[in-house]
Amino acid sequence: MLPQWMLILSVFGFLILVIWIGRITSKWIESSSDFFVTGREISLLINACAIGGIGLSASVVAAMPMFSITLGFWPSFLFYGSMWAVAVIIYGLTIGGFIRRTGAYTISEWLGMRLSTNTRIICATCQLLGTISVMAANIAGISAVLVPVTGYPYVLNVLAITGTFLVYTFLGGMWAVTIVDVAHIIIGMPAYYIVISLLLAKTNFLANLPGADWRLYSLTGHMPLFRLTFPSMITMGLTWLVFVFGSQYYWIRLTSARSERGAIGGAVWGGVGAMIFILGPLALLGLFALDLIPGQWAPAQAWGQLVGHSLSSVMAVWMIVAVLGASMSTASTALMGTSSTAMRDFYQRFFRPKATPQELINPSRVAVLAAGALTALLAIFYPGGAAWLLAVAAAWFGPPAVILVLTIYWPRITPTGSFAGIIVGLIATVAWQLGPYWQTTMHMIWVAVGVTLAVTAVVSFLTQSELGRESLTTELDEYHRQLMSLLRQGRTTLGAVVDGMKVDGERIYHYLQYLMDMGYVKREGKTRLAQVTFSLTSKGNDMLPPLSTEEELSARFALTPADAAILKYIATTNDFDAASLSKASGVAKSNINQNIIHLVTHGYLLEAGLWRRTVKASPQGREIVNKLSI
Repeated sequence: MLPQWMLILSVFGFLILVIWIGRITSKWIESSSDFFVTGREISLLINACAIGGIGLSASVVAAMPMFSITLGFWPSFLFYGSMWAVAVIIYGLTIGGFIRRTGAYTISEWLGMRLSTNTRIICATCQLLGTISVMAANIAGISAVLVPVTGYPYVLNVLAITGTFLVYTFLGGMWAVTIVDVAHIIIGMPAYYIVISLLLAKTNFLANLPGADWRLYSLTGHMPLFRLTFPSMITMGLTWLVFVFGSQYYWIRLTSARSERGAIGGAVWGGVGAMIFILGPLALLGLFALDLIPGQWAPAQAWGQLVGHSLSSVMAVWMIVAVLGASMSTASTALMGTSSTAMRDFYQRFFRPKATPQELINPSRVAVLAAGALTALLAIFYPGGAAWLLAVAAAWFGPPAVILVLTIYWPRITPTGSFAGIIVGLIATVAWQLGPYWQTTMHMIWVAVGVTLAVTAVVSFLTQSELGRESLTTELDEYHRQLMSLLRQGRTTLGAVVDGMKVDGERIYHYLQYLMDMGYVKREGKTRLAQVTFSLTSKGNDMLPPLSTEEELSARFALTPADAAILKYIATTNDFDAASLSKASGVAKSNINQNIIHLVTHGYLLEAGLWRRTVKASPQGREIVNKLSI
């Protein structure tokens, strides 16, 4: 057993660190946008570290050594760990840019835009159930592996860890979560590599493996390839694809990125980095535990047994702090996914539709606390541990994943088809999970995907007339005109419009649908990025007041006078202070970020900065300033 004073001092020091991070980042929170999506400021490198760091999450730390013992090293590394990394890479390459361009905070919000409120509600329900399961998986994982190390009861570990990550998430929102994500990579990765080097130097675990054949048949393992139960190669592959594509956990990561490039690159490089640097060492720990720890202990405790009985006190404490940080950072990202769904899809959508981002900060923090309490209860009472909680979470994400992919790539999906598909898929998944067959015949992930896809396709084909329906709105109002003004200003993506108007995305989509029905606005296409890119028609332009001389000059370069003032100020002073920019342009300090994103998108500003965005005028931007000054 580790010296209690050393363990308590180290863990307490780490907890103080993450709470301090929450306190510092709380000063960056001026709106719900800052709280949930960091004002869309996360850089590619930080996003890649945060996403890749999921490979060090407590649920994976607990599961990969366990699967190395029960299934073999290669099944653990290739079919459990690497399949997750590949799913993340596919996610970034196929829909990463799309996610960033929608501007939607949640998957459910996008489905409400594209399809219907009913579909949004059911999807949000799936997200809440799934992301709470993800959080519980991480808390259950770290709590289980810490039991043999600390000697503290499992329930006490659950409550202590949940309480800590609730504090810093409550204070700093997604900013605090992101910085802790990077901190746990910096702390954790060196520890794992040093431990593996030390263990390799003192043991010949490959030669000793046959003596442990009560749990491991061979290094290559014996995982079934095409069995429909969990675990098997094909079921694990589908599970990870559904988990990534259908999870609010990953969506909110990419929608927080500075740009489409940052969203795509963050997912791709995060997956590649995890595969190369993280997942192999985790699988090896199971083999070391087999060689070094006598007796027939539970495979799920492999990490804890190894740390508690085979490492020096200093290295053991370092490993505990590393996995504690990984657990809290991963769980807190899922917590942000849960609370953003609760806030954006339920509270704001139905109770405070006209609330400003500033008015939503405190309700957002309340949502964080409520989700954390539910997580602790699930981690304590759900049987099966971390690996099974992840598998169950993936099943909840099945119906949303299917509907999401169809909305992007299949223009013939209808609101009725999606609603029927997701609700029947959800009912079928729950019913199957309550019975015994998901463990012996077919995992519920197959039910979730198969039923949702079949019902959605059939009902959509039967309700194609819905695709020609016009918007229920009957006249132009201030929101329609504001939206057309944004399009005239060059804010042509759905994300730019959502951020510019600061109201629920579903409402904005209805306004756009009416404007398209009236011929005032046109959409580039019906699938992929084209369906979330719009432009103002000449008829729509005629509905707006004529531009002033200054506005007309700026509009030639897709700028407003405020954009031009900000660009000029940055080009001439190299000052990026929000208060100074607000004074120079007349734009509210909390809204400056939208102008900056627009100028970066058009190439007038070059952005940098590891944490917060910094910018400088590009050569093209300086040329525009000169033209506007003539």
